[in-house]
Amino acid sequence: MADNPECRSVLAWGPCDARYTYVKSHSYLETRIRNAVLNEQVAVGMPAAAVLASWGAPDKRRLSSGGAEEWTWGHYPDKRGHFQASETVHFQNGVVTSWSARR
Repeated sequence: MADNPECRSVLAWGPCDARYTYVKSHSYLETRIRNAVLNEQVAVGMPAAAVLASWGAPDKRRLSSGGAEEWTWGHYPDKRGHFQASETVHFQNGVVTSWSARR
């Protein structure tokens, strides 16, 4: 992609963008999931790979029994000095079941 003139600009969006590339190569996903990835969002029912394409690698992953998993991004300390996540995604068997974001 480095030879593609569109990818030389920092502002280029399209063939050289990782989210665009993911969506293009996963055309079988529901339209709402593909749109969420392109808009850097997360949606219930989204596979873990789509979350990685949308938000990037989490700061922390926690596995639980029975296929449950929790990913968190953007840790910051609360008033008591305990670290809180600004975004959290919950998965069951590799699929988003819920998520929350603090801004």
